[in-house]
Amino acid sequence: MRPVMFSVSEALQGRPYWYRVGTRICYYKNHFVRSAQTAGGMRGKTYYTASFTITFKQQHDVCYLAYHYPYTYTMLNVCVYSLSLSVFLLALWHCWLGDI
Repeated sequence: MRPVMFSVSEALQGRPYWYRVGTRICYYKNHFVRSAQTAGGMRGKTYYTASFTITFKQQHDVCYLAYHYPYTYTMLNVCVYSLSLSVFLLALWHCWLGDI
C-alpha cells in the first residue's frame, strides 16, 4: 500500500487533500524482537519496517505522512449519527406499516 501525504503548501493553494505518494515501496521484517510484556505475553513477535522514496514538489513545505487516509473523530460521529438516523427511520416506517 502506498503511503499518503498532506502538503500544507497545496492546502494553502486550495487543494487540501491527502495524496498517495511514494515509489520503491518495501515492507520487511527487521531484526528487532518485541518483549513478552509488550507483545501481550507472546514472545518472538517482530517489528516491521516500511521504506519508500518520496519526491517533494516544493521546497520548504510542511508535509504530513500517514499509512492510510486519516479517519477523524468528526467523521466517526457523522457516520454513527447517520446510522442511528436510518435505524430510527426504519423503525418509524415499520410502525407506520403496522409491523410492530
